[in-house]
Parts: sequence; C-alpha cells; structure tokens
Amino acid sequence: MARTPTIRDEDILAAARHVFLARGMLGTSAEVAAKAGISEGTIFKRFKTKAQLFEAAMRGPGQPPAFAVLLRERLGQEPVRETLFEAGLLALDFYQKLMPLTMMAWANPASRASFSGGMRGIKALAEHLSTEMDAGRIRRGSAEALARAYLGSLANYAAMDVVFGEQDAMPPREFVTELVDLLWTGIAPTK
Repeated sequence: MARTPTIRDEDILAAARHVFLARGMLGTSAEVAAKAGISEGTIFKRFKTKAQLFEAAMRGPGQPPAFAVLLRERLGQEPVRETLFEAGLLALDFYQKLMPLTMMAWANPASRASFSGGMRGIKALAEHLSTEMDAGRIRRGSAEALARAYLGSLANYAAMDVVFGEQDAMPPREFVTELVDLLWTGIAPTK
C-alpha cells in the first residue's frame, strides 16, 4: 500500500503567498490547493479559515532576515563599511520581497498580520553597530537611530519601487553604495 505523501505547512504557505500576491483576497483556497498540489481539505485541517491562511501566508517565513545573519557572522571580522554594503544589498532584497506582503496585509482589515522580520533586522543591525562602536571601529552615536536610518532608507527604496515601479530610479547597487558612503561620512572612526 502506497504511503500518502505529506506536505509541509511552509509549502502550503508558499503556494498561498503566490496566489494571494497574484490575486489578492480574490484568490481562493481551491487555487492555493491546486498550486500546492493538495486537496482543499488538507488546507482546512491546518488553517481553519481562509483568513487564517491569508494571515499565516502574509506573515512570511519566520527565520531571521539574511542580512541579520550576515551581520552576526561578520561582527568584528570584516571592514564595517564593506559589511554595511553587503548587508544593505541583502536588506534591500528582503524589503523588496516583504513590501508586497505588507501592502497586501494592510489592504485586508480583517488580517493585520505582523512582520517581525523588520524589527529583528533593526535590532540585529543596532547590536552590530553598537559592538563596532565599542570596539572603536566606528564613531560612537545612537546605534538604533543609525540602524533605523539605514534600514528605513532601504525600506523606502523598496516601497517606492513597489508602488511606482522603477521610473528612472537609481539602480539598487548604486543606491546602496551611495547610502553607505553618505552614512560613512558620519560614522567613520576618528583618527
């Protein structure tokens, strides 16, 4: 007797994200089931309502953002400016993926899904910057304000791209380079 294949919640949620991003709340559980290759009943065994499925899908993956992982790995080991650039590229990618999910959740008053990845990223960057300040590798200041300014600028770039399209926008790598250069003038260690 053949064993019934199992599907992970993450696979169902990935299919739901795909459907909801393409169709909004008009997307159906039948479409999600078809995308995931399962029956609708399987969905409703795990998520009692379409609203619960939507909220879980829009919350996004629970892992820390890739840029937060990079910051932990690079702490005190690589040049700060280079780390900020590489983390910035990863953060921009994170925000470009998160922004449509956020907008979709905001558009559905019944589901105010929370996106903890943003705050985790701010805390990770602030912690990284604070440690680098303590080591004298960058000028002392408010690590949280600097983290919010940097990541807020990247989130703004992603939001403008989602809302208005590229419309003569500065290319992403150039934007991150210019932003790091601008921030570096204020945080470079004093000689």
